[in-house]
Amino acid sequence: MNQKLLFLGIFLSLFAISFLSLVTVFVSETENNTTLFSNFQLALQVNFFHAIVLFVLASLKRKYTDKGLLSAGYLLLAGTVVFSLPAYVGLLINNEVLFTLLNIFGLIGIFIGWIVITKTFYEIYYPKRH
Repeated sequence: MNQKLLFLGIFLSLFAISFLSLVTVFVSETENNTTLFSNFQLALQVNFFHAIVLFVLASLKRKYTDKGLLSAGYLLLAGTVVFSLPAYVGLLINNEVLFTLLNIFGLIGIFIGWIVITKTFYEIYYPKRH
């Protein structure tokens, strides 16, 4: 088991749970922030999904835990945090331009992370033929 990827998955889960607790306690749903709550729920789903992906990557056999998967784990962590942070904080502070930029950068990080995972598994399962 790769302990670094396991730690990243645990961090994402704790990150999501912390913000879920904060928002649940301090923010009440009204008609004005229904869209913000929808974004918040989407961010939580993305966060938990990528945490599960990191748990799965961490539990793969030792031969699969190379630098590519570890890099993908870091990219998924950074992309997911940057993507979900605006939705989490958006219920408390409203700044659309900054949050839109953060969402774009977060999505790019997540996308690159998935490309690295795909490339790594492709190289493992389809070795180069000389």
